[in-house]
Amino acid sequence: MFLKGAKRARRAHRCDSDGSWCRVTSHSLSHSSQIIIQIRNFWVASLCLFLACSRIFCVLHFTLFRLSF
Repeated sequence: MFLKGAKRARRAHRCDSDGSWCRVTSHSLSHSSQIIIQIRNFWVASLCLFLACSRIFCVLHFTLFRLSF
């Protein structure tokens, strides 16, 4: 949804006289979308790491619990 709007905005500002504002706009849009992608990748990696650690902790906990009884 956001990328479609960004492409549409870039197309709309292409008719600038010297094209400088168009280049600045497209650069800022691509930069902001890169930041959004980096934040999303960070959260996905954090979630996967958390799930892996919790799974390892559960396996170790149940293994030690069984060995103690």
